[in-house]
Amino acid sequence: MMVFAGCSSSTTADTDTTTTTTTALTTESYTTIDTTIQPVETTPATVVQSTSTTTTQQPVSTTIRTTTIASTTSTPPVTTVTTTASVPPTTTPSTTRSTTAPPAATTTSTTPTTTTEEPVDSGPKTSWTVEVVRVVDGDTYEVEFPDGHTEDVRLLGVDTPEVHVENTPDEFEGIPTTQDGEDWLRDWGHKASEFARTEVSGETVIIKTDDRADRRGSYGRLLVYVYTDDSKSVNEMLIEQGYARMYDSEFSQRSEFASDEQTAQGNHVGLWNYEAPEDGGDGDSGSASQLVVSNIQADAPGNDHDNLNEEYITFTNEGDDELTLTSWTIEDAANHQYSVPEFTLGAHESVTLYTGSGSNSANELFWGSGSAIWNNGGDTIIVTTSSGETVIQKEYN
Repeated sequence: MMVFAGCSSSTTADTDTTTTTTTALTTESYTTIDTTIQPVETTPATVVQSTSTTTTQQPVSTTIRTTTIASTTSTPPVTTVTTTASVPPTTTPSTTRSTTAPPAATTTSTTPTTTTEEPVDSGPKTSWTVEVVRVVDGDTYEVEFPDGHTEDVRLLGVDTPEVHVENTPDEFEGIPTTQDGEDWLRDWGHKASEFARTEVSGETVIIKTDDRADRRGSYGRLLVYVYTDDSKSVNEMLIEQGYARMYDSEFSQRSEFASDEQTAQGNHVGLWNYEAPEDGGDGDSGSASQLVVSNIQADAPGNDHDNLNEEYITFTNEGDDELTLTSWTIEDAANHQYSVPEFTLGAHESVTLYTGSGSNSANELFWGSGSAIWNNGGDTIIVTTSSGETVIQKEYN
Protein backbone atom coordinates (compact mmCIF):
# COMPACT_ATOMS: atom_id res chain seq x y z
CA MET A 1 0.00 0.00 0.00
CA MET A 2 1.32 3.41 -0.86
CA VAL A 3 1.88 5.82 2.00
CA PHE A 4 2.22 9.53 1.59
CA ALA A 5 3.24 11.99 4.25
CA GLY A 6 2.98 15.73 3.99
CA CYS A 7 5.20 18.19 5.85
CA SER A 8 5.35 21.94 6.05
CA SER A 9 7.57 24.31 8.01
CA SER A 10 8.08 27.99 8.46
CA THR A 11 10.83 30.17 9.96
CA THR A 12 10.58 33.67 11.37
CA ALA A 13 13.91 35.47 11.45
CA ASP A 14 13.27 37.82 14.38
CA THR A 15 12.15 35.03 16.76
CA ASP A 16 14.23 32.14 15.52
CA THR A 17 11.22 29.77 15.76
CA THR A 18 10.85 26.51 13.87
CA THR A 19 7.45 24.82 13.69
CA THR A 20 6.94 21.31 12.38
CA THR A 21 3.52 19.82 11.54
CA THR A 22 2.95 16.17 10.78
CA THR A 23 -0.19 14.55 9.31
CA ALA A 24 -0.88 10.84 8.82
CA LEU A 25 -2.73 10.27 5.45
CA THR A 26 -3.73 6.65 5.67
CA THR A 27 -6.03 4.66 7.86
CA GLU A 28 -3.53 1.89 8.55
CA SER A 29 -0.27 3.61 9.39
CA TYR A 30 1.50 6.87 9.40
CA THR A 31 5.05 8.18 9.19
CA THR A 32 6.46 11.03 11.21
CA ILE A 33 9.46 13.24 10.76
CA ASP A 34 12.28 13.18 13.38
CA THR A 35 10.51 15.25 15.97
CA THR A 36 7.45 12.92 16.36
CA ILE A 37 7.37 10.60 19.44
CA GLN A 38 4.91 7.96 20.62
CA PRO A 39 3.83 8.28 24.27
CA VAL A 40 4.49 5.26 26.52
CA GLU A 41 2.60 4.89 29.75
CA THR A 42 5.42 3.22 31.74
CA THR A 43 8.24 5.70 31.03
CA PRO A 44 8.82 9.33 32.06
CA ALA A 45 7.75 12.05 29.64
CA THR A 46 10.30 12.74 26.90
CA VAL A 47 11.15 16.17 25.65
CA VAL A 48 12.33 16.48 22.05
CA GLN A 49 14.59 19.38 21.42
CA SER A 50 15.14 20.69 17.88
CA THR A 51 17.66 23.36 17.16
CA SER A 52 17.90 25.11 13.79
CA THR A 53 20.57 27.21 12.24
CA THR A 54 20.27 30.87 13.14
CA THR A 55 22.00 34.09 12.32
CA THR A 56 20.12 36.39 14.68
CA GLN A 57 22.28 38.43 17.09
CA GLN A 58 19.85 38.83 20.00
CA PRO A 59 18.96 35.93 22.37
CA VAL A 60 15.27 35.41 23.06
CA SER A 61 13.32 33.55 25.76
CA THR A 62 12.43 29.87 25.41
CA THR A 63 8.85 28.86 24.56
CA ILE A 64 7.44 25.33 24.39
CA ARG A 65 4.18 24.75 22.49
CA THR A 66 2.58 21.30 22.17
CA THR A 67 0.08 20.45 19.37
CA THR A 68 -1.85 17.19 19.29
CA ILE A 69 -2.97 16.03 15.84
CA ALA A 70 -5.81 13.57 15.69
CA SER A 71 -5.33 10.47 13.57
CA THR A 72 -8.04 9.12 11.30
CA THR A 73 -7.31 5.62 12.55
CA SER A 74 -7.05 4.01 15.95
CA THR A 75 -3.41 4.95 16.17
CA PRO A 76 -2.70 7.00 19.34
CA PRO A 77 -2.54 10.75 18.90
CA VAL A 78 0.65 12.23 17.59
CA THR A 79 2.27 14.94 19.62
CA THR A 80 4.34 17.61 17.93
CA VAL A 81 6.66 19.74 20.05
CA THR A 82 7.71 23.17 18.92
CA THR A 83 10.57 24.84 20.73
CA THR A 84 12.06 28.27 20.69
CA ALA A 85 15.49 28.54 22.29
CA SER A 86 17.94 31.25 23.10
CA VAL A 87 21.15 30.78 21.15
CA PRO A 88 24.40 32.65 21.06
CA PRO A 89 25.33 34.70 17.97
CA THR A 90 26.97 31.77 16.16
CA THR A 91 25.91 29.31 13.48
CA THR A 92 25.07 25.85 14.88
CA PRO A 93 24.23 22.75 12.77
CA SER A 94 20.65 21.47 13.12
CA THR A 95 20.44 18.60 15.59
CA THR A 96 17.75 16.56 17.25
CA ARG A 97 18.27 15.02 20.76
CA SER A 98 15.94 13.08 23.04
CA THR A 99 16.59 13.46 26.78
CA THR A 100 15.05 12.22 29.99
CA ALA A 101 15.47 14.41 33.07
CA PRO A 102 17.57 12.59 35.73
CA PRO A 103 16.29 12.33 39.30
CA ALA A 104 17.31 15.09 41.63
CA ALA A 105 20.63 14.43 43.37
CA THR A 106 20.56 13.84 47.11
CA THR A 107 23.18 15.68 49.13
CA THR A 108 24.19 14.34 52.54
CA SER A 109 25.96 16.71 54.88
CA THR A 110 28.41 15.02 57.28
CA THR A 111 29.94 16.84 60.21
CA PRO A 112 33.47 15.54 60.88
CA THR A 113 34.16 14.22 64.36
CA THR A 114 37.50 15.03 65.97
CA THR A 115 38.92 12.50 68.41
CA THR A 116 41.88 12.78 70.75
CA GLU A 117 43.78 10.39 72.99
CA GLU A 118 44.33 13.03 75.64
CA PRO A 119 42.59 12.02 78.88
CA VAL A 120 40.04 14.41 80.32
CA ASP A 121 38.84 14.85 83.88
CA SER A 122 35.65 12.94 83.12
CA GLY A 123 34.21 10.96 80.26
CA PRO A 124 33.68 7.45 78.96
CA LYS A 125 37.31 6.64 78.08
CA THR A 126 39.01 4.70 80.89
CA SER A 127 42.05 3.04 79.27
CA TRP A 128 44.85 3.98 76.91
CA THR A 129 47.82 2.24 75.30
CA VAL A 130 50.89 4.38 76.01
CA GLU A 131 54.68 4.24 76.07
CA VAL A 132 56.58 4.80 79.32
CA VAL A 133 59.23 7.38 78.42
CA ARG A 134 60.57 8.01 81.96
CA VAL A 135 60.35 6.52 85.43
CA VAL A 136 60.13 9.42 87.90
CA ASP A 137 60.14 7.06 90.89
CA GLY A 138 58.58 3.74 91.87
CA ASP A 139 54.98 4.92 91.59
CA THR A 140 55.11 7.83 89.11
CA TYR A 141 55.85 7.49 85.40
CA GLU A 142 55.92 9.88 82.45
CA VAL A 143 54.01 8.36 79.51
CA GLU A 144 53.44 9.31 75.87
CA PHE A 145 49.96 8.97 74.39
CA PRO A 146 49.31 7.96 70.74
CA ASP A 147 48.67 11.60 69.79
CA GLY A 148 52.21 12.48 70.93
CA HIS A 149 51.50 14.41 74.13
CA THR A 150 53.09 13.31 77.41
CA GLU A 151 52.11 13.60 81.05
CA ASP A 152 52.93 12.07 84.42
CA VAL A 153 50.66 9.31 85.74
CA ARG A 154 50.47 8.09 89.34
CA LEU A 155 49.96 4.42 90.18
CA LEU A 156 46.64 3.98 91.93
CA GLY A 157 46.42 2.44 95.40
CA VAL A 158 50.16 2.16 96.12
CA ASP A 159 52.86 4.28 97.74
CA THR A 160 56.56 3.55 97.28
CA PRO A 161 59.16 5.26 99.54
CA GLU A 162 60.35 8.67 98.36
CA VAL A 163 63.67 9.32 96.65
CA HIS A 164 63.35 13.06 95.94
CA VAL A 165 61.85 14.28 99.23
CA GLU A 166 61.90 13.16 102.86
CA ASN A 167 60.10 10.01 103.91
CA THR A 168 57.67 9.74 106.80
CA PRO A 169 58.49 6.42 108.52
CA ASP A 170 55.29 6.32 110.56
CA GLU A 171 53.37 5.80 107.29
CA PHE A 172 55.11 2.41 107.00
CA GLU A 173 54.14 0.02 109.77
CA GLY A 174 57.12 -1.26 111.76
CA ILE A 175 59.65 1.29 110.43
CA PRO A 176 61.01 3.52 113.23
CA THR A 177 60.77 7.31 113.03
CA THR A 178 64.54 7.70 113.21
CA GLN A 179 67.24 8.66 110.76
CA ASP A 180 67.98 4.98 110.31
CA GLY A 181 64.31 4.38 109.49
CA GLU A 182 64.35 7.23 106.95
CA ASP A 183 67.52 5.89 105.38
CA TRP A 184 66.01 2.42 105.19
CA LEU A 185 62.97 3.76 103.32
CA ARG A 186 65.03 5.90 100.96
CA ASP A 187 67.09 2.85 100.04
CA TRP A 188 63.91 0.92 99.24
CA GLY A 189 62.61 3.91 97.31
CA HIS A 190 65.59 3.60 94.98
CA LYS A 191 65.01 -0.15 94.71
CA ALA A 192 61.35 0.45 93.80
CA SER A 193 62.43 2.89 91.09
CA GLU A 194 64.87 0.35 89.71
CA PHE A 195 62.15 -2.31 89.69
CA ALA A 196 59.91 0.03 87.72
CA ARG A 197 62.65 0.79 85.19
CA THR A 198 63.19 -2.93 84.66
CA GLU A 199 59.48 -3.62 84.21
CA VAL A 200 58.15 -0.66 82.21
CA SER A 201 60.77 1.87 81.09
CA GLY A 202 60.59 2.20 77.30
CA GLU A 203 57.76 -0.33 77.15
CA THR A 204 54.27 -0.06 75.66
CA VAL A 205 51.77 -0.58 78.46
CA ILE A 206 48.05 -0.25 79.11
CA ILE A 207 46.90 2.25 81.72
CA LYS A 208 43.42 2.16 83.21
CA THR A 209 41.49 4.47 85.50
CA ASP A 210 39.05 3.24 88.15
CA ASP A 211 35.46 4.52 88.30
CA ARG A 212 35.47 3.99 92.08
CA ALA A 213 38.53 6.21 92.55
CA ASP A 214 39.34 9.82 91.77
CA ARG A 215 40.37 10.27 88.15
CA ARG A 216 43.23 12.59 89.09
CA GLY A 217 45.19 13.11 92.28
CA SER A 218 45.96 16.28 94.24
CA TYR A 219 48.88 17.10 91.92
CA GLY A 220 46.75 16.74 88.78
CA ARG A 221 48.26 13.41 87.77
CA LEU A 222 46.06 10.73 86.19
CA LEU A 223 45.54 7.88 88.71
CA VAL A 224 45.89 4.53 86.94
CA TYR A 225 46.60 0.83 87.06
CA VAL A 226 49.53 -0.09 84.79
CA TYR A 227 49.55 -3.39 82.89
CA THR A 228 52.38 -4.84 80.84
CA ASP A 229 50.05 -7.65 79.72
CA ASP A 230 46.55 -8.90 80.49
CA SER A 231 47.45 -10.36 83.89
CA LYS A 232 48.54 -8.62 87.09
CA SER A 233 49.07 -4.86 87.34
CA VAL A 234 52.44 -3.33 88.19
CA ASN A 235 50.64 -1.71 91.14
CA GLU A 236 49.90 -5.08 92.72
CA MET A 237 53.37 -6.46 91.97
CA LEU A 238 54.95 -3.56 93.89
CA ILE A 239 52.94 -4.46 96.98
CA GLU A 240 53.47 -8.22 96.67
CA GLN A 241 57.24 -7.84 96.39
CA GLY A 242 57.57 -5.38 99.26
CA TYR A 243 58.41 -2.26 97.26
CA ALA A 244 55.32 -0.33 98.37
CA ARG A 245 52.56 -0.03 100.94
CA MET A 246 48.87 0.17 100.12
CA TYR A 247 47.76 3.78 99.81
CA ASP A 248 44.75 4.38 102.04
CA SER A 249 42.11 5.58 99.57
CA GLU A 250 38.97 4.36 97.84
CA PHE A 251 39.49 2.12 94.77
CA SER A 252 37.99 -1.11 93.44
CA GLN A 253 41.03 -3.35 94.11
CA ARG A 254 41.50 -2.20 97.70
CA SER A 255 40.71 -5.59 99.30
CA GLU A 256 43.21 -7.43 97.07
CA PHE A 257 45.94 -4.88 97.76
CA ALA A 258 45.29 -5.00 101.52
CA SER A 259 45.62 -8.79 101.48
CA ASP A 260 48.86 -8.58 99.45
CA GLU A 261 50.32 -6.04 101.90
CA GLN A 262 49.44 -8.18 104.92
CA THR A 263 51.11 -11.21 103.33
CA ALA A 264 54.27 -9.24 102.48
CA GLN A 265 54.51 -7.86 106.01
CA GLY A 266 53.99 -11.28 107.57
CA ASN A 267 56.72 -12.77 105.41
CA HIS A 268 59.10 -9.81 105.95
CA VAL A 269 59.34 -9.18 102.23
CA GLY A 270 61.24 -6.18 100.89
CA LEU A 271 61.00 -3.01 102.94
CA TRP A 272 59.11 -4.91 105.64
CA ASN A 273 62.30 -6.79 106.54
CA TYR A 274 63.66 -3.94 108.66
CA GLU A 275 65.74 -4.86 111.73
CA ALA A 276 66.90 -2.46 114.40
CA PRO A 277 70.67 -2.26 115.12
CA GLU A 278 72.01 -5.04 117.33
CA ASP A 279 72.86 -2.69 120.21
CA GLY A 280 69.14 -2.19 120.82
CA GLY A 281 69.45 1.59 120.67
CA ASP A 282 67.11 4.08 119.08
CA GLY A 283 67.85 2.83 115.59
CA ASP A 284 70.66 5.22 114.65
CA SER A 285 73.36 4.83 117.37
CA GLY A 286 76.80 3.62 116.41
CA SER A 287 76.32 4.30 112.69
CA ALA A 288 76.73 7.14 110.22
CA SER A 289 72.97 7.66 110.27
CA GLN A 290 73.19 9.14 113.79
CA LEU A 291 74.08 12.51 112.20
CA VAL A 292 71.07 14.79 111.68
CA VAL A 293 70.43 18.34 110.49
CA SER A 294 69.31 20.23 113.59
CA ASN A 295 69.17 23.83 112.29
CA ILE A 296 69.09 25.66 108.95
CA GLN A 297 69.78 29.38 108.51
CA ALA A 298 69.60 29.86 104.74
CA ASP A 299 68.43 33.48 104.69
CA ALA A 300 71.08 35.73 106.20
CA PRO A 301 70.09 39.23 107.35
CA GLY A 302 70.49 41.79 104.58
CA ASN A 303 72.29 40.73 101.42
CA ASP A 304 73.28 37.07 101.75
CA HIS A 305 76.46 37.56 99.69
CA ASP A 306 77.62 40.32 102.03
CA ASN A 307 76.85 38.40 105.21
CA LEU A 308 78.09 34.88 104.49
CA ASN A 309 78.67 33.76 108.07
CA GLU A 310 75.03 34.45 108.90
CA GLU A 311 74.17 31.64 106.49
CA TYR A 312 74.82 28.25 108.07
CA ILE A 313 73.74 24.63 108.69
CA THR A 314 74.02 22.92 112.09
CA PHE A 315 74.54 19.15 112.41
CA THR A 316 74.03 17.10 115.58
CA ASN A 317 75.35 13.67 116.53
CA GLU A 318 72.35 12.08 118.23
CA GLY A 319 74.18 8.82 118.93
CA ASP A 320 76.03 7.66 121.99
CA ASP A 321 79.34 7.30 120.14
CA GLU A 322 81.62 9.90 118.61
CA LEU A 323 81.48 10.19 114.84
CA THR A 324 84.44 10.70 112.53
CA LEU A 325 83.47 13.08 109.69
CA THR A 326 86.86 13.32 107.99
CA SER A 327 86.55 13.48 104.17
CA TRP A 328 82.76 13.50 104.30
CA THR A 329 81.14 15.82 101.76
CA ILE A 330 78.28 18.29 102.20
CA GLU A 331 76.59 19.71 99.12
CA ASP A 332 73.46 21.43 97.86
CA ALA A 333 71.18 20.64 94.91
CA ALA A 334 73.38 22.75 92.58
CA ASN A 335 76.43 20.57 93.39
CA HIS A 336 78.30 23.18 95.47
CA GLN A 337 80.43 20.82 97.56
CA TYR A 338 82.33 21.14 100.83
CA SER A 339 84.78 18.45 102.01
CA VAL A 340 85.10 18.09 105.77
CA PRO A 341 88.73 18.27 107.01
CA GLU A 342 89.97 15.97 109.75
CA PHE A 343 87.19 16.20 112.28
CA THR A 344 85.47 14.11 114.96
CA LEU A 345 82.07 15.01 116.41
CA GLY A 346 81.41 13.82 119.95
CA ALA A 347 78.25 12.03 121.07
CA HIS A 348 75.26 14.37 121.43
CA GLU A 349 77.36 17.31 120.24
CA SER A 350 76.72 19.73 117.38
CA VAL A 351 78.82 21.48 114.76
CA THR A 352 77.84 24.48 112.65
CA LEU A 353 79.04 24.84 109.06
CA TYR A 354 79.24 28.53 108.05
CA THR A 355 79.26 29.54 104.38
CA GLY A 356 82.00 32.21 104.79
CA SER A 357 85.57 32.06 106.07
CA GLY A 358 86.95 31.58 109.58
CA SER A 359 88.97 29.27 111.84
CA ASN A 360 87.67 25.76 112.40
CA SER A 361 87.06 24.54 115.93
CA ALA A 362 85.38 21.66 117.77
CA ASN A 363 81.98 23.21 117.14
CA GLU A 364 82.53 25.37 114.03
CA LEU A 365 83.53 24.65 110.44
CA PHE A 366 83.87 27.21 107.62
CA TRP A 367 83.11 26.52 103.98
CA GLY A 368 85.25 29.41 102.71
CA SER A 369 82.86 30.28 99.86
CA GLY A 370 82.93 33.74 98.32
CA SER A 371 79.16 33.73 97.73
CA ALA A 372 75.97 32.41 99.33
CA ILE A 373 75.31 28.67 98.98
CA TRP A 374 71.90 27.79 100.38
CA ASN A 375 68.84 29.05 98.49
CA ASN A 376 66.42 31.07 100.60
CA GLY A 377 63.36 29.62 98.88
CA GLY A 378 64.35 25.98 99.30
CA ASP A 379 67.22 23.60 98.67
CA THR A 380 68.51 20.10 99.44
CA ILE A 381 71.24 19.27 101.95
CA ILE A 382 73.16 16.15 100.93
CA VAL A 383 75.73 14.52 103.22
CA THR A 384 77.89 11.65 101.95
CA THR A 385 80.44 9.59 103.87
CA SER A 386 84.03 9.05 102.74
CA SER A 387 82.97 5.64 101.39
CA GLY A 388 80.26 7.22 99.18
CA GLU A 389 77.20 6.38 101.30
CA THR A 390 74.56 9.12 101.38
CA VAL A 391 73.45 9.47 104.99
CA ILE A 392 71.43 12.70 104.72
CA GLN A 393 69.35 14.05 101.87
CA LYS A 394 67.15 16.66 103.45
CA GLU A 395 64.95 19.12 101.58
CA TYR A 396 63.77 22.39 103.08
CA ASN A 397 61.46 25.16 101.91
